[in-house]
Amino acid sequence: SFENKCQLRFPLAPGYTDRILFPMDLSLVRKMIVAKMIRSYSDFHGRVGLICHNCVKFNGRESDYAILTRDFESYVDDQVLTAVKNASLS
Repeated sequence: SFENKCQLRFPLAPGYTDRILFPMDLSLVRKMIVAKMIRSYSDFHGRVGLICHNCVKFNGRESDYAILTRDFESYVDDQVLTAVKNASLS
């Protein structure tokens, strides 16, 4: 089942699958790109946003992980915006 697969993917975070409804990580994003389930910058951006949301939800807004996640999300936002601008110039 999906829940069992998530528990196998996130074994080092006890309680993760109890608190996080839609688990996501970068390796799953990569697999989704290869499988053509992610077909646009918007799809990609949404999946990365879900990773960040899950991290903050699980670890708490003021945790070191959340602070790092906000920096990561800001970086991804900038990179996706640049990619979209460059794609529209082509």
